[in-house]
Amino acid sequence: MSKKYLAKVAERSAVSSKKISSVFGEKMLKRMGWSEGEGLGKEKKGEVEPLQVRKRKENLGLGSAEAKSKWNHNWWEELFNDTAQKVKLSLPKKKIKLA
Repeated sequence: MSKKYLAKVAERSAVSSKKISSVFGEKMLKRMGWSEGEGLGKEKKGEVEPLQVRKRKENLGLGSAEAKSKWNHNWWEELFNDTAQKVKLSLPKKKIKLA
């Protein structure tokens, strides 16, 4: 994809929720026998609407959520709290007399 197209997509997705479609993609699908309103696939039960593009922050992979900051994440507190909740106290059944 060209930088110009990506800039256009980023501009549209940031401003509105207007659906974006690709004329090129639509032409390719029509040449393979697809018609508008049908689902994709052999039994035509697949996706009907085009997938929408969303700009990702740099260095994030597809489908990833925004990463937590390494410096603000106190993993040791979570580990301590989880372990403390799992500890079970048991008291002895007989009282021990100390002399």
